[in-house]
Parts: sequence; structure tokens; C-alpha cells
Amino acid sequence: MKIVSLKILKELVNPKMAVYNGIEMMRIIRRHVQQITPGEKPISIKHRQSINHMSKQSTRRLHISSPAFPPDGEIPTIYTCEGANFNPSLLVGAVPDEAKSLAIIMEDPDELNGGFDHWIVWNIPVGPIQVDSQSGVCGLNGKGTIGYYGPCPVNGTHRYFFNIYALDTLLSLQQGATKNELVNAMDPHILSSGTLMGKYQKKVNVKKASYQHSQYR
Repeated sequence: MKIVSLKILKELVNPKMAVYNGIEMMRIIRRHVQQITPGEKPISIKHRQSINHMSKQSTRRLHISSPAFPPDGEIPTIYTCEGANFNPSLLVGAVPDEAKSLAIIMEDPDELNGGFDHWIVWNIPVGPIQVDSQSGVCGLNGKGTIGYYGPCPVNGTHRYFFNIYALDTLLSLQQGATKNELVNAMDPHILSSGTLMGKYQKKVNVKKASYQHSQYR
């Protein structure tokens, strides 16, 4: 049971709350009481302002799209292990003015054993991401190689999430870093983020072909 002192209740009630009726007043006080546990002090104004600031930051969303496929749509074979195996172009909108770089984590959560990392890259210049992009610094994918590895589901249709982050700095990570290392390094620098999801199922008797990259830029 949570016990709240009269002093705390007095601090919660102020002249500005006079516009509320008794029931509304009790609801407001109850919401505050639920945030206080025995032996703990109420959250300070300074701490609450910090939480509100982080909350506002988390609501800032990048607008991610691709001319290659619609949101939740099928990723063309050319961008998979059955095709040319290079990344699709990605358009990034609503980037904060203070952003210094972009980072990408492309992953397949439907792969067995906790998912599969297809593309880990950071220090990408702010702007559109081209087909077969050579921008930024790449980390290790789930195959243990550096760079992009396209969708290649073992069976069924899998989802592929292109998670893009706008950062307030360039990262000092070395090439070949893991996804966890990237997440830890960029966490305090994320200004906003967004996601584009596409799907893919392996085709039957697909013959690989050579592609001219220029026609897909």
C-alpha cells in the first residue's frame, strides 16, 4: 500500500487546480500518488522536465520511403540474394536541421534464432541514400561480412525493417563493428528515427542477371 504524507498532497494541490471539481481533483492526485512508492521521494521538477524533453524527442519521426517498393510492400528481387544483392534507394524526410549524419540498421526479425542483421552502416551524409550505396562506414551483417546482404529467407515470407536514425554527430566506430556496438555508440546522439518495412519470399527458378546500377539510382 502506498502512503502519501499530507505535505505531499498539499504540494500537489495549488490554486490553479481550483477549476476542477472534487472527482477530477481526486483523479489528478491519484495519478501523482501512483508514481510514489514508500521510502521514495516524488520526482523532482528538474527530473520531470528531463523526462518530458526525452519524450518530445522520441516523438520526432523521420519519413522513410523508397522508390523501389511501397511501405509493407514486396521488395524487388534485384535487391535480394537472388538478384544483384545491392541495397534499394531510400528517401529520408523530416530530418532535423542539427543532424550531422545518418545510421541504418536493416534487420529481419522473422529469421530463426533471434533474427538476422542485413545491413549495419553509420556516418552516412544526410540526404537520400542511393542504390548500391558506398556512403558511410559499414559493420558486420549476419553472414559475418561487411556491408549489405539482401533478403534471403529460408522459407516463407519475411519482413525486412530499414531502421534509419538521424544523429547529432559522426561516430568514431571502426569498420566491422557489430549492431550492438553501433546501438550503444549512437544511443545518446539520436535526434529522430524512422522505419520502412518491406517483405520478400524467395522465388522459384529465378535466374540471376547482371544489372547496370545506373538505371536504378
